[in-house]
Amino acid sequence: MSVIDTPPFAVACPSCRATVGVDRSLVNEPARCPLCGGTFRVPDPGPIRPTRSTAPRPKDSTP
Repeated sequence: MSVIDTPPFAVACPSCRATVGVDRSLVNEPARCPLCGGTFRVPDPGPIRPTRSTAPRPKDSTP
């Protein structure tokens, strides 16, 4: 099985609302905010969406 590197995603600390970068491997695990020390469970961000389309755009077919 290969491991695919995924970028961290942003989570708002429920205590201080600071934005914290979290690795996907920590989903559903407890985490601690580096700013306020509050603890929270890392939520699932959902599926990874591409940042840009790699498919060529169709040419305009109208005359």
